[in-house]
Amino acid sequence: MTIRKMDELGRVVIPKEMRTALDLCEGDSIIISLEGNRVALEKHSPTCQLCDSSDEVQQKNKAFLCKTCYIKLS
Repeated sequence: MTIRKMDELGRVVIPKEMRTALDLCEGDSIIISLEGNRVALEKHSPTCQLCDSSDEVQQKNKAFLCKTCYIKLS
């Protein structure tokens, strides 16, 4: 267990060993959810907005698309 203080803007630093365990890097997106009286964090892995695949997903303009769907749309 690690105890951290929240600053005036509501920010809390996630300890390095936890970021490493979740493979979180600067700029990564995380999902923040409320589970009962707990706050849960998980790394966001984008999925294709057309087929829900998580293989080779890239952001194209404002959409996340897998390579297959991108080729079909091109």
